[in-house]
Amino acid sequence: MIQVPEEIVSQLAHAFGTTRKELAYLGGGKEFSDGIVYSFTKDGKAYALKILGMEGEKREIGLKEASERLEFVHFCGEQGVPIVHPIRNPEGHIFEQASHGDKAFIAYVMDKVDGQSIDHMDYHNGLSKNLGRTVGQMHKAAKLYAKWKGQGADGDSEVLGWRQEVDFFIGWCADEDVKDAWRQMGKTLETYPRSRETYGFIHNDMHVGNMVFNSDAIYLLDFDVANYHWFSNDFICSSQHFLWSQCGGFDRPLEKTDDLKRFFDAFLEGYQYETHLDPLCLKDLDMFLNYRRMIIFTAMQDYMNGNPKVKMANKKMILECPAVFDKII
Repeated sequence: MIQVPEEIVSQLAHAFGTTRKELAYLGGGKEFSDGIVYSFTKDGKAYALKILGMEGEKREIGLKEASERLEFVHFCGEQGVPIVHPIRNPEGHIFEQASHGDKAFIAYVMDKVDGQSIDHMDYHNGLSKNLGRTVGQMHKAAKLYAKWKGQGADGDSEVLGWRQEVDFFIGWCADEDVKDAWRQMGKTLETYPRSRETYGFIHNDMHVGNMVFNSDAIYLLDFDVANYHWFSNDFICSSQHFLWSQCGGFDRPLEKTDDLKRFFDAFLEGYQYETHLDPLCLKDLDMFLNYRRMIIFTAMQDYMNGNPKVKMANKKMILECPAVFDKII
């Protein structure tokens, strides 16, 4: 990540009504991190300050993407969605920016939510339904949000659209077979139906590290890869850890069909308690599951290359795309 100079930390802290001395390191700041996070207390309440850096050609588009994401997440918070959302500073701004040489930095402040990691919790003890309710609340907000196809002048996405995501992964993927699978996925999605009930702003990365369980609700964290996409994609992200850890179907063939059905039925019960479920959202879940496999494979390709058996198993699932959700729906 781009290191944040101390003078920039001080400047951005001041913009949110605190000082550098009041900040305590909370997380990030590593080579693989997208930013650095500090905690601070103001008027007896705990907050988190996140700072992101960008440079060169990425500055302009990075600022546009950050603004787009933070506006949506703030809207979700106003709608009562259980998320860690950005709050406005004394000037009424959701985020502040500062420059240092050819680098730009943006910062935003969120309520600090304490909670329990769901990594080792029992999915069959109401957790699946709670997860469905949280995702349902977020998608309900997305259906109310002013923009749903994107923020471009033509109503589609200049930034943060599915096309930009697919093109990015095509360029990043070094495995030619998986790269071809990305190209085919792009062609398929080009003609895939979109409507207010099936498409909009989504979280796009709901792994267990981006959720905490607090007061009978699951709170979503870290919207830093949120974009305009099909709601089905969030269904898959929500199920990813269960597939990996409990029943198979992600990196290996499905092993426990009944367990997956119980998990997903409870998830959908919670989801439909909060918002309408369009049948299209369930029609091609195995396609969106493969989309997620391809993202994980590409993002972890250095690890995969160092672990040939893991790479072979994951690549086999991508190229064969066996039935998983089609077996339970």
